[in-house]
Amino acid sequence: MGRIKMNVFEKINDMIPDSYTRNARWYPTVLSTLPVSVLLAIIVTRYLNVQGYELLSDMLAVIVLLPFAACAAIYMLAGLVRDMGKQLENREFKKRTSLPTTEFLLWKDNELSNELKADIRDAITTDFGKVLLSPTEEMSDEGRARRLIIEAVDLIRPRVKDGVRLLQYNTRYGFWRNFLASAKNIGIPSSLVGIFLGLCWLDNRACVAIESILLIIYLLLTMRTSAMMKWYGDEYARVLFSEYLEQRK
Repeated sequence: MGRIKMNVFEKINDMIPDSYTRNARWYPTVLSTLPVSVLLAIIVTRYLNVQGYELLSDMLAVIVLLPFAACAAIYMLAGLVRDMGKQLENREFKKRTSLPTTEFLLWKDNELSNELKADIRDAITTDFGKVLLSPTEEMSDEGRARRLIIEAVDLIRPRVKDGVRLLQYNTRYGFWRNFLASAKNIGIPSSLVGIFLGLCWLDNRACVAIESILLIIYLLLTMRTSAMMKWYGDEYARVLFSEYLEQRK
């Protein structure tokens, strides 16, 4: 009996998402599908209104439909949103060769001091037996230097795991990466559809206004995609290397 209870609790625990999944995957999915949820709510309030009970119908649409739409979006689109985020990352950082974690360890980059880069490189050699290129070697074959750094960082990440602060910065980076990608690919198109239907079919000014506000927000964010990806990527890289050296002490 005790074993059955333990198995039940384990299954329930497996269904509860961890902090990273909630914040970096589920929340971007919900935020990027808000135009769809708003449109559905407007449609319900229009076609399910009962004379004399308009307020009740409106409340019902918000209380029942929006959470349902959000849950449906999470389960259907969270994986897709994550894939969109990875594709965006590959485009912005040239298939990982220009990630901040790569750039920071290049000798030509000035973000970290040469002394700190030397400490990190020595730690990588000691821990993993991987020797990164010298400044002269890097100048003659930068592509190889980048590939070696990428391989080294892939070894560092499991060593640091969530770290003391790393999970927080990894979650922030993951949230914005996934949200920026889904805002462009889901949020903007669905806002445009919502505006069109609000004007041409529903004739609902509230729908048009809300969808327009969401569209503007998505457009403003996507215009700053490169800058925001770099900002949050830089933050993550600094904390990763800092906690890697701190753990070795």
